[in-house]
Amino acid sequence: MAKSENTLEIEQALHQSCREKRLYGCEEVTIGFPNNGHGNEIVDFMSMDSKGIIRCYEIKVSLADLRSGAQLSWYGHYNYLAVAEELYKAVEDWSAHIPDFVGISVLEKTWHGPALVNKRKPVKKKLGPEEQMLVKESLIRTLTWKMWKYQDAADMEKIRKLQKDVRDWKKRYTREYQERLELHRAVQMYRRLTGIDIEDYVDVHKKGDSACLIK
Repeated sequence: MAKSENTLEIEQALHQSCREKRLYGCEEVTIGFPNNGHGNEIVDFMSMDSKGIIRCYEIKVSLADLRSGAQLSWYGHYNYLAVAEELYKAVEDWSAHIPDFVGISVLEKTWHGPALVNKRKPVKKKLGPEEQMLVKESLIRTLTWKMWKYQDAADMEKIRKLQKDVRDWKKRYTREYQERLELHRAVQMYRRLTGIDIEDYVDVHKKGDSACLIK
């Protein structure tokens, strides 16, 4: 399913925040593997700072989306629900939808473009060593898959450019070949009509004799 404009804007705002704060960030992080009882949960966005602090974001942009029953994953030291401004205004009691330790970030339009503004601060969640390892491994694995995906996309762009270059050179060759054929026909016709062999004339002219050869 294609992502909505608000979802894409929230992801863009999160990526921009990670760049500005020098955080490691990635969307759609799959938690763990099926063989360890996981692999069926995806955190919409996850970031990690240089101290290993994990922040997880679940993205919701409409009431239907919020009430869909899709599992909300809170695996971070700090966890947030990132929502569109319209949805934030439409909900009066958030306790019916998210735990009290989850913060709320709202997408707002600013002069610098869409940005997330924290409306409710999250409470730090304690993660055990195994939980931290699971989440960090999940982030690293997803980042690696994304990197390979982007590299493959870049390679495909190069391939498409090379294919376009080949097509352009083929068209140029075909055009120039047709022009050479038409020129050859014109030379033959000129020879029949005038008795002048242009090719001999060119050879003599190159030697410094400008006289035309009449046959």
